[in-house]
Amino acid sequence: MDDQEKTDDEILQELHTKHPIDELVKFSEYNIQEKLEQNTYQIIKFKELFIKEKNNLDKMISLKERIIGERFDFYRFHSDKDLRPNEIIQYYLPKDLKIIQINKLIRKQQLVVSFFEMCVDAISRLGWAMKSWLDSNRMGL
Repeated sequence: MDDQEKTDDEILQELHTKHPIDELVKFSEYNIQEKLEQNTYQIIKFKELFIKEKNNLDKMISLKERIIGERFDFYRFHSDKDLRPNEIIQYYLPKDLKIIQINKLIRKQQLVVSFFEMCVDAISRLGWAMKSWLDSNRMGL
């Protein structure tokens, strides 16, 4: 099964398996020191992954704009039908297979970007949660 055929749930499951964020944001009194030491590294790691995937998304969006322009020109100037621009935009472009395909890829990539954005946010919050936990333990709460 290739990426185009994978469902959103399958993509998320694959990402969770490869990057077990649930385990990374859990801590206890027994592993808090290790988690504190790793926190900055984890933020950097996931921020880099987020930036990389966001960059890929931006490239896909640029490609989509180019494809739309090419397909518009095709329907406007190379089609055997005399089509007005509004007809092309409203009726032909939404049904164009190349545009449908790039839209699917973009939607899947947006899912990946959202996952890594969530990871960065969760790991950033982890640092504050550990700090609060340590502060409350120092005060005997």
